[in-house]
Amino acid sequence: VPYTLVSSSDTGTYHYPGDDLLIETGDVFSIEATISEKTATGSTSVPDSPQGVFISTETIKLPEIDFIDGVRPDFETLMAFREAVQSFELTVVWDNPNGELYFVVIESISNNQISIFPTDGKFAMGRFRQVSKPTRESSYEIKIGELTYWGGYVAKVYRVNQEYSDLYENLEQDSRDLNEPPTNIKNGLGIFSAFNSQNVYFE
Repeated sequence: VPYTLVSSSDTGTYHYPGDDLLIETGDVFSIEATISEKTATGSTSVPDSPQGVFISTETIKLPEIDFIDGVRPDFETLMAFREAVQSFELTVVWDNPNGELYFVVIESISNNQISIFPTDGKFAMGRFRQVSKPTRESSYEIKIGELTYWGGYVAKVYRVNQEYSDLYENLEQDSRDLNEPPTNIKNGLGIFSAFNSQNVYFE
């Protein structure tokens, strides 16, 4: 089944605008791009979904600190708040008996984005989103002090397939070896890859 991608921006990114493209475990996808009568192709398969994904706690409660009449809270109050934040541990865990490659994305899912830390109210910034480095471990610790808003969050655990793993492990290029980075593109250079994920939530 062909799906035609359209330009997303002027930065060379593309997307499929329809809603009939389903991506499921084991599916095989191919990509084809033709530029100046030269065609490059690649293929990939969707890996298994992460198994055994859970989060150590679903709710973190912190003391709320506000400005009162525009006055910043005193040093002792701020230090007590900081200690409270640092005392919490939140860990996402998954099964990884074969040491495969995973990464974790943390995103805010609340519509009402109120800052955790003392400010004059709402931020004008976009939603909180943090992407971890790929790891062969079976857990990831979420640092509460790095979160910016009250409310709900989703932690997405992604399993990646072999071509992405090969690319990540060959990021360091050595000019003495004159080695090229791995590629699964025919008549071109690059990586065409697929991920699979499971979500857990916390507030």
